[in-house]
Amino acid sequence: MKIQNLLKPTTKTRQKLEIPGELDLNFYRHWYDDLANLPDRSLVQHWLRHGSMEGRHPNFAALIAASGADIASLPEDFSYEMYGRLNPDIADGMKNGYIAKYHYILHGHLENRPFRFDHKFYQELYKDLHGLDRLEDAARHWVEHGRREGRFPTLNDLLSSHGIDPTSLPIELNLELIHQLNPDEHFDSIAGAIAAAVQQRTARKIRVYSNDEENADFYVRLAMHNEVAGRTHQALELHRLSLLFFDAPTAHEHIGNLMQQLNRPYQAVAHYQKALERNSESHWVYYNLSKTLSTIGRQQDAVEILCDGIVAHPGSTLLLSILDQCIQDYWQQMEQVLECIAETQDRSQLIREYSRVVEFICTCYRKVFRRNSTKSLDISLNDKKVLIVGLDFESAPQCFRYRIEQKMEQLEHAGYETETIPWHARDAALNLINFYDIIIFYRVPGFPGVIKQVEYAKSLGKITFFEVDDLLFEEISVPPLETYGGQVPLSAYTNLTKDIGSYRAIASQCDYAIASTIPLADKLGPLVRSNISFLHRNGLDRHNHPIQKNVNNGPSLTIFYGSGTLAHNSDFVDGALPAIQKILREYPEIKLMMVGYLTLPESFLNEFKDQLIRLPFTREISTYLTYLSYADINLAVLNQDELTDCKSELKWFEAATFAVPSIVSCTRNYMDVIKQDVDGIVVSNGKEWYDALKRLIENPLLRRSIGQTAFNRVQAEYSIEALSFNIDAVIREAVAHQSMKPRTPLK
Repeated sequence: MKIQNLLKPTTKTRQKLEIPGELDLNFYRHWYDDLANLPDRSLVQHWLRHGSMEGRHPNFAALIAASGADIASLPEDFSYEMYGRLNPDIADGMKNGYIAKYHYILHGHLENRPFRFDHKFYQELYKDLHGLDRLEDAARHWVEHGRREGRFPTLNDLLSSHGIDPTSLPIELNLELIHQLNPDEHFDSIAGAIAAAVQQRTARKIRVYSNDEENADFYVRLAMHNEVAGRTHQALELHRLSLLFFDAPTAHEHIGNLMQQLNRPYQAVAHYQKALERNSESHWVYYNLSKTLSTIGRQQDAVEILCDGIVAHPGSTLLLSILDQCIQDYWQQMEQVLECIAETQDRSQLIREYSRVVEFICTCYRKVFRRNSTKSLDISLNDKKVLIVGLDFESAPQCFRYRIEQKMEQLEHAGYETETIPWHARDAALNLINFYDIIIFYRVPGFPGVIKQVEYAKSLGKITFFEVDDLLFEEISVPPLETYGGQVPLSAYTNLTKDIGSYRAIASQCDYAIASTIPLADKLGPLVRSNISFLHRNGLDRHNHPIQKNVNNGPSLTIFYGSGTLAHNSDFVDGALPAIQKILREYPEIKLMMVGYLTLPESFLNEFKDQLIRLPFTREISTYLTYLSYADINLAVLNQDELTDCKSELKWFEAATFAVPSIVSCTRNYMDVIKQDVDGIVVSNGKEWYDALKRLIENPLLRRSIGQTAFNRVQAEYSIEALSFNIDAVIREAVAHQSMKPRTPLK
């Protein structure tokens, strides 16, 4: 064998060392002390044969991952030498960079340990320090004294302590540029210039950017940092300083917030408004401005701003979450004004003001419900589903029966799906509107919850009806206090007066009207949006069991009068009582049965105490009808005027279900309905009351004839079948009319 062959490397030794992709030789050697002296090839072989099985880590990232820590907590400019120098208590253990980094990631950043120090910065910024020309001396000073004294080791630390990201400063920033941007200022160093800008011990308009909008943003960031730290005065000064560079909305917004803290709401309002003028994109500006306006009593402005904010930020649940309460606050404020007007009984002013308030709330909800919509209201209606939003049974049993319960019977008979819900169940009612396309609002007040329901229905293209069975919306709707016979407290009377404006205002927001009499329909029609009102009378239902009574031919007869309200006491006393008094004297065997609310003169009560049957008002329909079934003659007494002209023929047809003849007052509706001396007797004065009573008392055949004719007519015209046909026609006509209306884009 030749010598030179021994010196040549073999093919095997000349092969390039293949290192597994996951293995970092430098880490593997320095992290594991027992491997520190192995050459590269041996390290590779160790990892492949033993390392993984022994639970060793091939690289630093794998080590950190196994520890459950986050490698992102390691700063890019981390220096392990400086880390050891600035943390002498752990310096001995920092033998290499991996150990130092590992310690910082697991412990150092949580303990807020320093890892950087700028010797030049430290010297330039702190002129009071001398003899620190060496890095080691300066770093030691900071560790032993400077940190405790609040001195900063680097410019980045100074900036970060004031909430400024160091990377946001211009890359080219230096002392020369600072002086170019601030010709009236002089600084010894860039460190001193930046410190003066961020610390602002006295207000100084120092530019660090060439663009003043960026300078303004710089001071806003400084101010916001001070806000978070609770330094209100410093924050306020910095925000104001930013405005000297650029009139930015963010500064105005934050000054508004600070003014709120300082109990200066009017100044806060001014700054929030400035922020909006400067096109602020923050929904918090709308929120805080609305809240502040509300605290100073400007409720209407608060609602308007909030609605503007919802339109500008349609996805803001924050703004939507306070809309109802904001509107309720406005309503409570205006309700006090409305009550004052009602107390003075200035009904024309009440109607005007109520209409304005309701229209304002409607406009607000309309704006919110239809925000950012470019579609037209062109939808296919499911016109066989009807929702009735109205009174509950407990509030007014008779109204609930005749205008809700009966209508549901009639609609179901006509093939409709129906449901009813009280108007005051606001959220539930709003939800149900999603599933019904025909909505009847019966006798609902113009309160914010109801207004919201109406506007929501309209925004979805539903058809809305306002229904009422009494003249509740005209100035004459509430008769003089004295007509109530002293049975109504003044506060209740004021509320009744307020209701005039309430019903009228909400009616005007609905598409169509339904009324129980022709006179009422004539008055209601012009109020609704379409100017169309439909007639739908009260009728029979499952509670009515028509019975053809045998006519009482004997001398002992019962005259019946039922009153379900407090409003018509004087009508009875002034209109019918003189005639009744005369009849009771002439026919001592006659009885007068009075059910419900009625206050009569003591002299009358004493004189005819043996002929009077007085029964209290009852909510039980069956009980009331049982009383009525014992009657021989029924009375419906009303003083003829615009109000009573609109009253329904309820008392006439209830008596007719028992073939009991009725004598009724000469109101317009009774004149429309009753055929004189055929199915009833209509009278207009005291003499006619007396004559009619006398005729019926003395003529059993006339009683039988009138009672029987009324019975037959009610069976034919007031049955569930007849009225189901009518309500079906009403809905079909409204749907047809609605379909012909031009569809306008939502706004």
